[in-house]
Parts: sequence; structure tokens; C-alpha cells
Amino acid sequence: MTIEERGAEDERLAGVHDRALLTAALAGLDKRKRQLIFMHHLQDISVADIAAELDLPVGTVKVTLMRAKATLRQSLDDDARMR
Repeated sequence: MTIEERGAEDERLAGVHDRALLTAALAGLDKRKRQLIFMHHLQDISVADIAAELDLPVGTVKVTLMRAKATLRQSLDDDARMR
């Protein structure tokens, strides 16, 4: 295996590890927070549209997303410290 091939393999494995960490962090969220993260960041639905679809105030969606992201950040930071 060449140095370039080894580097590409290391990057691929790091990507797999990062996805696994993110998947585990997302699994640690409660159902509502996970749903809002999925809708907003993966389906690219606006906060206003999420609020309308789920019959929630816009402020509630914003705060829940903020808290969900803070929880994810903390979970991923904790994992990084443990390595």
C-alpha cells in the first residue's frame, strides 16, 4: 500500500468514526429534539415551516433546536476529551 493509499484509507476510516460518533450523539437526544434537528438540518426545512407543520410556536422551535445543538456539541466534546 502506498503512502497516498494509506492516507486515503485513514481519512475514510476517520469519516466512518465521525459518522458513528454523530449517530450515537443523535441517538442520545430525545425524540422531539432529534426530529427538529433532522427536519431543519437534513431536510433543510425552515424554522417557520417546522413550527407550522408541528403546530408549535416559532420561538419553541428555535429554543429546542438551540438546546439540541448544545447537547450534541457537549456530547461530541465529551467524546473528543475521552480519546
